[in-house]
Amino acid sequence: MEERKNIERHIYLREHYWNNAHKALKNKEYEKASEFIWGSFTQLLQALALLRGLALGTHAKMKGYVREIARELNNEEVLMAFEEGEKLHANFYRSFLGPYQINSSLEIIKKGMEVLLRSAEGMR
Repeated sequence: MEERKNIERHIYLREHYWNNAHKALKNKEYEKASEFIWGSFTQLLQALALLRGLALGTHAKMKGYVREIARELNNEEVLMAFEEGEKLHANFYRSFLGPYQINSSLEIIKKGMEVLLRSAEGMR
């Protein structure tokens, strides 16, 4: 029961952060948008890992999990999305990306999340 609540919380946060990312982009708060996009992606990863009974407590575990999923699905979009997310996460702290680059990363991450969501349908 507790696990189900955690999964639901991660799914809620994924959507919440995704919506906040779009609001931040609209307000030209690019660093904030970067972190919200990254947060949305990682919340989805956390939820999917919990569906498999895994806990991703560190960045290294998340990266390993993404690599595993990319191999299982034979789909590099998930790995590309993670790498773009890492770039956005760094942008939050270092402010080196402009709006075009952030929007480009957002589209790559969106595709990766779509792949993950489709794969989750098979887990139910």
